[in-house]
Amino acid sequence: MGALYVSSAAVADKRHFWERTIDETFGPVDMKIVDETSFFGEIRRSSFGTLGLIEIACASEMATRTRRHIAHDKEESFILVLLRSGRLQIGQRDRECVLAPGTFVLFDLNTPYTFRHLEPTAVLDLTIPGALLRSRLRDPYQFVARACSAEAGVGRVTADFLGSLAREVDHFPETATHSYCSRIVDLVGVLLESEDEDLPISNSAVRSALYKRCAAIIDNHLADPALDPAKIAAVAGISVRYLHRIFQDAGESVGSHVLRRRLELCHRDLSDPAKRNLPVSAIAFRVGFHSQSHFASSFRRRYGMSPNELRRRGAG
Repeated sequence: MGALYVSSAAVADKRHFWERTIDETFGPVDMKIVDETSFFGEIRRSSFGTLGLIEIACASEMATRTRRHIAHDKEESFILVLLRSGRLQIGQRDRECVLAPGTFVLFDLNTPYTFRHLEPTAVLDLTIPGALLRSRLRDPYQFVARACSAEAGVGRVTADFLGSLAREVDHFPETATHSYCSRIVDLVGVLLESEDEDLPISNSAVRSALYKRCAAIIDNHLADPALDPAKIAAVAGISVRYLHRIFQDAGESVGSHVLRRRLELCHRDLSDPAKRNLPVSAIAFRVGFHSQSHFASSFRRRYGMSPNELRRRGAG
C-alpha cells in the first residue's frame, strides 16, 4: 500500500497536511485534534478495481461531516471499517456505537456523521461505491452504525480475507480484480445480513469458506460423543439455524455430515495394516461413536459390509 501521510515525515504543517489528506480520502470534514501533543497519524491507501483499501493509524482526532460538506458530492460511497486496535466512536442516522477491537461497522460517506478516536487506533477501511453495494443490499442504510463482530463466524472469515487482501493487493493481477470485487461485496453483504440471520446463502461467494470452516470444526471435535449442532455453532460463532442452512445448501444435514466423517475415519483406520491390532470398538469410540451396535449398523449401510469384513479383506 502507498503511504499518503505519515506524521513522522518532515512536513512543515503536519496538522494542515493531515486534514488535507483526510479531505482527499474521505471528503471534506470539520476536523478537531483533541490533543496536539499526542497526535499522530498514518494513512496508506491502495485501489482494487472499484474498491479502495485504506489502513489508518491515528490518535487524538475527531471528525464531523455535515450537510454542508456533502452538498456537492457527486458519487455515493460507503465504508466498511474494521477496527484492529483501540476504540472508535461513530454516530450516524441517529445511531451511535463505540467499537472495540475486532469489530466491523458500515457508514455512509454521503450522510452526516461523527467519527472520534477515543484512544490510539488502527483500522482497515474498505470503500465501496454505492451502486455496487446496492447491487448486493437493497437498503444499505439499515446497516449503518451497527457493530458486527469480526471475532468468529462470518466476521472472522471477512476480517481474514480483507487482511490478506490488504497485504497482497499490490501483487494482484489486474485481470482478476473485477471478479474479486464482486465476491468481496457479496462477502460484505453476508456479513451485514448475518446480524439479522436472514442470509441468502445460496448466492453467496463466501458459502464455501463458511462450510469449510464448519467442516473443519467438526473434524476437530469428532472424538466428542456429545458433538451436536449447538456445540458446532457455538465454536463457529454462528446460530444453530444458520449452521443448518449452510449444510442444507451444501446438500447434507449437519448430523449426516458428522456421521459420514466418523465412518470415513473408521474406514481409513480399519483399512490400515498398521492398526490391525487395534480393536474395532476402540476405532469406533475414538471418533465419537458411543454405541458399537450403532456404529456397526451405520457402517454396513454405508459400505455394504461389516467393519470386520473390511478388515479381513484388507488382510487378504
